[in-house]
Parts: sequence; C-alpha cells; structure tokens
Amino acid sequence: MNASKLVLLSGVILLQACAHTTKGKLYQNMALSAGAGALIGQTHRDYPNTYSFSLASAAAALAALLTIHFQDPDKEVKKIREEMALLKSVYSPEKLEKQVAGRPLVFGNEILESYKKMIVPGEYRIYSIDRWVPEGENRLVHQDKIIELIPPSLRADR
Repeated sequence: MNASKLVLLSGVILLQACAHTTKGKLYQNMALSAGAGALIGQTHRDYPNTYSFSLASAAAALAALLTIHFQDPDKEVKKIREEMALLKSVYSPEKLEKQVAGRPLVFGNEILESYKKMIVPGEYRIYSIDRWVPEGENRLVHQDKIIELIPPSLRADR
C-alpha cells in the first residue's frame, strides 16, 4: 500500500467521529464517501489517479444529495419551533397564575341606587404563582402571589 492510500485511509478513519449537526453530518458523509470512492478508483490498472478523483467527486456529490434529502435541516428547524411553541404555551406565566381570592371593592359609603348603573365597582384579585426571577448576577427571588387591583370606573355605555 503506497503512502497516498495510507494517508487517505487514516483520514477516513479519523472522520468516523460523531457529527451532531446537519452540517457536520453532511461534511462527514461527503468525506467518507469521497475516501471510499478514491480507494475504489485506485484499484483500476489504467489511470488509477483519474479514476480515484472522478469516483471520489461523484461519491461525495451523491453523499451530499442523500444527506440533505434524508436529514433535512428544515424539518429539524420546524420540529424545534413546534416544541418551543408548545413549551411557551404550557409554561407561560398566564397559564401558571391561579386566582385564589378576590372580591368587589366598595367605596367608603355605599353607592346610591340611582348611580349603581353608571359605575363599575373596582375589585381585587389574588393569584397564586410559582416563579423564580433572577435579581442581579448571583441571586434568584421566589414569587408566590400576585395582587391585582382594579379601580372603579364609569360605565362606557351610559
């Protein structure tokens, strides 16, 4: 086995490492198939370098097409976006808030009966939550309640 075959074979063996990204898988498959094509091309008696180059380039191009077809990066991106949307909808703060108390607020004196139709009384609501909020660089604060005050207002339809 001559030196070029040995270098090519060792390069193919070193490229056997796991590829985690689509781009890494593409380059790995192209390099492995080019190496295999070059080794097959070296077996021809007439013009082995020409056959090695042509088979290596054809195998690398075919590997690139097949890798892009079977490991479509657009499908991965779409799947990740769907998972993120699901996680955002499940863990959104609005969904985690649970109202535990609340009642209408009244003025110091009761509202006269003739004015009750014109006034929307205020109210308060207490929500129970379970949230950790970063405060500064090395500190987390736990929040467990939200109090919402809704002031009284005049009815818009009157």
